[in-house]
Amino acid sequence: MGRLIRSAQIVLLVAAAGCGGTQPSNAPGSATPNVSAPTTGPSLPTVLPSGDPSTVFRALPDFPAANAFEVSGVTANAIGYVAVGFGAQPGQDYFGLRQGIVWRSADGVTWQQTVEPQLLNVTPLMVAAMGSSDYMVGVLRTCPEFSEDSCTEPPEAGNGMWRSVSGGSWERVPIAPSMQNALSLDEIVVGADRLAITGTGGDESEAATLWTSSDGTTWVESTDLAGLDPIDTLAAGPPGFVAFGTVLADNEDFVTVHAGTSPDGLHFSPISVPAPTNAAIVSSVAGGAGMSAVGYGDNEEFELSATALYSADGTTWNAAAAADASFANSGMLEVLAVPDGYVALGFTPSADDFAVQDGTSWFSSDGRSWRSLAPIGDESAVLTASASGSSGVIVFTAIQEETEVDVTSTVNAWFAPLQMLGPPD
Repeated sequence: MGRLIRSAQIVLLVAAAGCGGTQPSNAPGSATPNVSAPTTGPSLPTVLPSGDPSTVFRALPDFPAANAFEVSGVTANAIGYVAVGFGAQPGQDYFGLRQGIVWRSADGVTWQQTVEPQLLNVTPLMVAAMGSSDYMVGVLRTCPEFSEDSCTEPPEAGNGMWRSVSGGSWERVPIAPSMQNALSLDEIVVGADRLAITGTGGDESEAATLWTSSDGTTWVESTDLAGLDPIDTLAAGPPGFVAFGTVLADNEDFVTVHAGTSPDGLHFSPISVPAPTNAAIVSSVAGGAGMSAVGYGDNEEFELSATALYSADGTTWNAAAAADASFANSGMLEVLAVPDGYVALGFTPSADDFAVQDGTSWFSSDGRSWRSLAPIGDESAVLTASASGSSGVIVFTAIQEETEVDVTSTVNAWFAPLQMLGPPD
């Protein structure tokens, strides 16, 4: 059956406006670093978007998405939030030459867009914050993706990393040649006083690989990953790093979840996890109550079911459950830490059309017991990025439609204030 979860192309279709969009060919998977929400930062804005006060995720109609195809990564940093994405250069389409775009916000509600010359021909994929610096991973390409004309990429083309210090301009920083030529860079995480990036090596082995750096410029490569190939999600936690992946059974009829821990990202030791057969863990995070990991798969009746695990120390894991039966016929795609617990984002197939999936969310105060929280949005869309910060949770989606020659895309932003993300009264 192959891999159960398309870790490079996980989609969230929000509500019932038709099925699906088109995920970009270089989509990053879980591109947003799953880190605990900062405990300090700007206060919650006094003016929030209009709408039903009972709505948890509120649309941000003034988000400056002009000329953007997608917001592909977002994270909380020392001064608020930073998001990255891409659009087309003048006269180009979705498959042509691109322009990297950056958005910043102090409160998660009001955003400013910048288009910098340094990000010409760059497709940003993900972003993380470490100290006073933001680190963006992307792809530099000077030739259109599909072209009948002859075009040769320069030596600096391929995967790259850019750094912004204290909200300043972006500069390209060195990475390992194996990172530049990797088949994919999938996730960026900050932990154990270093950056960690997962991906697939570009050599003949095409092996799952983890690169780590304490300064964002000097990188150490490891394929000693406790047999995980690929890594579906990586999180920083008490052991240092915790990684989850799926392994195909000998008869290739189903997959099982495997996991490993490492103090520094160089050597992973396997650990036992009680995930159900034919499921995958696709997102994990450390929070105040320990660690949480979420995903989805088939239950014993071969029905879609969300799955979640929790751990106090990152090494001993137990199965979590839904207090309201909301795991049934649902899937979890992202888990984020908030001050009062954890928020998960995912989907539930529409009762009227299984091909249409409704965006939804869950809350847990301890990672052990979950309850349904709220729907997300009102249109069919792809979940492209999410992050928790000092003011709340920001979620970005894109309504994408493919034509015979192009892809159209509309970016939407949703914000949930922290006071809406806690235990029920």
